[in-house]
Amino acid sequence: MSKASASMQATRPRLSDTHKRRLQMVVEIPPSPFHRTAALRPTPITIPISKPEYPPSTSTSSQSKLNDALSSTSNSLKRKLGVFVEIPSFPLHRTASTSSLHSADTGIITNSARRRLEVFVEIPPSPLHSKGGRARLKGSPLSSKAFNSNTSAIPEPPEKKRKLINASEKAGDSEMNTAEKFPNGSFFCHQCHGKRDNRKGLRCTTTAVKRCSTKYCNRCIKSRYGEDLEVLRRRAAPEHGKQHVTNEGYFWTCFKCAGKCNCYKCRKAQGLEPTGKLPNMFQSGTETDIAWKVPANGDSGAATVAAAIARSANEVMRIDPKPRMGRPKKVVREPKWTPVPTTLDLAQAEDRFLLREFVLRFAPLMKIGTTYLEDLDVFDSLSDACAKTIIINLLDFIAADAEPKEQKSIKGALNRISRPGTSSRALWANIASLRSALPGSVPIPEPAPAPAHAFPDSESEPQPHRTSSRIKSREPTPSSNLDTDVVVDPSVRKAVQLIPPILALYECALQGASAREEIENGVADGKEANRMYYAKTREENERWAAEKANLGHEEDKENKSGKKNTDAKGSGKEKDAHKDEAYRAAYKAHKDKLDALDHTNTLALQRAASRFASLGKDAQGRIYYAASVHRRAGKRSKIPSPEERAELSKWGWFLAVWGRGSVTAETSNKHEENREERWWGFADPAEIKQLVKWITATEGLDLKDADVAGTSAGTASASSSDDIGPAAGNIREPDLLGLGRRPSRGELKALIKSLGEYADLLAWRIAGGVEP
Repeated sequence: MSKASASMQATRPRLSDTHKRRLQMVVEIPPSPFHRTAALRPTPITIPISKPEYPPSTSTSSQSKLNDALSSTSNSLKRKLGVFVEIPSFPLHRTASTSSLHSADTGIITNSARRRLEVFVEIPPSPLHSKGGRARLKGSPLSSKAFNSNTSAIPEPPEKKRKLINASEKAGDSEMNTAEKFPNGSFFCHQCHGKRDNRKGLRCTTTAVKRCSTKYCNRCIKSRYGEDLEVLRRRAAPEHGKQHVTNEGYFWTCFKCAGKCNCYKCRKAQGLEPTGKLPNMFQSGTETDIAWKVPANGDSGAATVAAAIARSANEVMRIDPKPRMGRPKKVVREPKWTPVPTTLDLAQAEDRFLLREFVLRFAPLMKIGTTYLEDLDVFDSLSDACAKTIIINLLDFIAADAEPKEQKSIKGALNRISRPGTSSRALWANIASLRSALPGSVPIPEPAPAPAHAFPDSESEPQPHRTSSRIKSREPTPSSNLDTDVVVDPSVRKAVQLIPPILALYECALQGASAREEIENGVADGKEANRMYYAKTREENERWAAEKANLGHEEDKENKSGKKNTDAKGSGKEKDAHKDEAYRAAYKAHKDKLDALDHTNTLALQRAASRFASLGKDAQGRIYYAASVHRRAGKRSKIPSPEERAELSKWGWFLAVWGRGSVTAETSNKHEENREERWWGFADPAEIKQLVKWITATEGLDLKDADVAGTSAGTASASSSDDIGPAAGNIREPDLLGLGRRPSRGELKALIKSLGEYADLLAWRIAGGVEP
């Protein structure tokens, strides 16, 4: 040890144990709020306070004591005592300096200095974060361990006491209010979804698998369906009591089970638009407003009221539809709506269509003359000779598949009907005599009432009837007086009254094996017709490709913008004009050949079709019908004159439409008859194409001109071939569009396509087109 260090140790005073512990005091300094650290916990820093300098003492005893203390101190403590760390002062707070902590006289830390070290300083939050008072206290980075002070003495802000809600008491009050409001129990109405008392509504009593849970309130029963709640409660039990529960005291089938519910969910399930708000007379629900709907005696008139409400809802939907979004509709000229001079309604006209299609379908087998086939085009009349021929051929169909005992009765009726001079009364008398002898379960109805006006029936001399090839042996029966064998009904005056009994014979004939076999053969014939059509179309396209190459059209197309070497001015233009004229003529012949093949295939498919249906239905509810063509294969039929076609008397030569007139005609006072549903006709192919364009524009459909004006070769045949299917036993397809459902976008496009195809076919027939 050097002499300088020895002299320094000799001059230093000796520290006591208490002074040493004070020198090793640890003070935790909180972090600055202007510096963001990863952890918000304060970092303790050890600050050894340097040994104070005491004045030299001349006492030998004190100096010896100090030397002994230093000699006994460990090396680690010596190093700690020799370390000096400078702590920068905080700019916002003034701290006591180290020199002020010691007494100037003795150099010992005083009590006041000790209290300064234990001062609690509240650090304000960072100005970069703004929070509420309570959040500022909770989110402070300082903790109770940051200072060696009694933090329990710092008062915390009082918390607000929240009022506790007794949930059980509140639920009890709600249940008490519900019990007071609905003493008899409550339910939710299926129509309006409102909560109602059990005494003010009805639940359905039907039990198909289990009891129906649908309920209606009194207000909806009255305002939406026009029925009275008390009358329904007094309704007697139905005939089939097993389908209803018997412990309710009433029997009622709800509107949902009956298929009459007009709520938005049921209508949406059927593909219908919601009715929305009905007129005020349907909604108020008072006795005065609905008195006209609910009769005084209760049950009578309920069906009429329901029909009136449904009709009103459909009128609201039709008159005020939901506006379509998108580009505005094109303004297209409306076609001319011509009323058909007839008094037939939809059902009666459909019966005429059905009889005509059946006779045309089985005409080759029954060998009915062309004259009688043309008579079927006139729906308002039917000659006795035509009715006689149809009845004889139908009885031949039935007898071919009947039992021997039934064949005997049918043969007797055939012999009586085949006599010359048989009138419509005699025809009905012989048909009525076969009611018990006909096979199957098809009842023969009574004739239709006599028409109010006189029909121009042609009472020509009956032609002799041929012997049917289906009944190989027919025993001649002795001539008998008709008046003694059968009873003649004097109310039957015209043959057109026999259409309902003739349709019953048609249904009975379809049940036999002969008719079903013919329908199955028609399916095979339709497939063969399609195969021949595609083969001929392919041959024609190949021929046209070769002819087009010979005309040099391909070379001209490739060299559209190329320069031509011409010897004289304008000679190239003359040559091009000659080429274009020849090409246009050849192309027209090619298109006519394809159209002929297309229409010929359509006629072949009609002759082999197994069912008949309408073309479709538009959004306004109008139904479109197009009768089949009764032309024999390879033969031309008689074409009516334009005047005859304009009369709209022959239904096989015009497009028939059932429904109301146009929208513009309904708003005009000059066409009051257009407000009612009736038959309309379009005999001009150009007007039919204009009708297609008008429907396309009014419905907002985007179709190409080819789809609107007509179809190319092959399209019509492909679509018509879909009608050829397995034998269904009936050539009449049920009209699913007649159930009040709004047609979809695809169904509207199919209708437009069918109308365009029929327009092309009618134009081809009028032009005298010949099958190739």
